[in-house]
This record gives sequence, structure tokens and C-alpha cells, in this order.
Amino acid sequence: AIELSPDQAQTYVYRGWIYLRLKELDAAMADFDEAIKLSPSLLADVTLSRGGVHRLRGEYERAVREYDEGLRLAPDRKRSYVARGYCLFQLKRYAQAIESFDKAIERDKGLVTAYRYRGLAQAALGRHDSAIKDYDKGLELAPQYAEMHLDRAASYEAIGEKEKGKKDREQYQTIMSSKDEASKMDTEDAELEI
Repeated sequence: AIELSPDQAQTYVYRGWIYLRLKELDAAMADFDEAIKLSPSLLADVTLSRGGVHRLRGEYERAVREYDEGLRLAPDRKRSYVARGYCLFQLKRYAQAIESFDKAIERDKGLVTAYRYRGLAQAALGRHDSAIKDYDKGLELAPQYAEMHLDRAASYEAIGEKEKGKKDREQYQTIMSSKDEASKMDTEDAELEI
């Protein structure tokens, strides 16, 4: 399609997204840059997508800057708030991460990864009761999310609820033993896209 119509900016965005999913990050960034040159009106989409490239490269500060700019232009992008929160979490800026996850959840109460990482940020701040509430909600939405059982177990154990922690660890083992590698939950990848 690009060979037939090299001036179609949206085509570069679509191909960039494919490269992003394939983790061909240099190619994705090149396509996003070309899209902006051809059509500045695509700035919001492209900026958020560039945030995804930086996130996958582990360039969390740069990713947050891209997400901030993209969300300023398109504040309705719920998954971008999740991805921004994830980057802030990786930077150990837990209070800011919680705010970003809050914005994602305000827009869509079904974003399981937002509950998980908000819980992890709460736990990192020593707020294990709040963390457990987030894990509870996430597990209500996705009971087979094995890693969230481990996260909740750690918070239960941190507040002295050893038996509840043990049950979550057992649940984790049960889930993991009943799944092969190909079928393990892919929630985070889906919700951290762009």
C-alpha cells in the first residue's frame, strides 16, 4: 500500500503499529516519524505510538513524555493511561502511577492490568489493604490471572494474613499447572498496547 501511495500518512501509522507488535522498534519509529511529516493531524496517535516504542525499549522517561503529550491531545485513550502508569511504576514514581491508573479505570472499569499495577504501586507505598482491593477487582474480572494471585499473596503476607497468602500461592500453582505456555494469559500485552 505504501509503494502505491507513499503520501498516505495513515498507512505509515498502521504499518508502524504492526512493527510495534513485532517489536521491530526502529522500523516502527521510522514509520511514525514519516506519518507525522506527511500529516501533522495524526500527532496524537503517532505521539502515543512513539511512547509505546520508548516503553518497549525501556526508555521510561521518554515514554512518559510522549504519553503526556499524546494524552494532552487525546485524553480519551484509556490504554495509554495504563501504559503511562506502567512506565511511571517502572520509574518508582508510584503516586503518579496510581493517578494514571485511576484515569484509565475512570474511562474503563474493565482494564485488568490497571488494577494489577495500581495494586503493585499501592503495595510499594506500603498500602497493602488498598493493594488487596485492587487485586480483588482485577481477579474478579480475570480470575485466571496467575501473577495477580502472587501479588495479592505478597500483600496478604505483608499484613500478617499468612493463610490467605498461602491460598493465593496455591491458586497461582493450580493456574500455572493447568496451562501450557501458548495459552498463558496475555492481558498485560493487550492492555499496554500504545
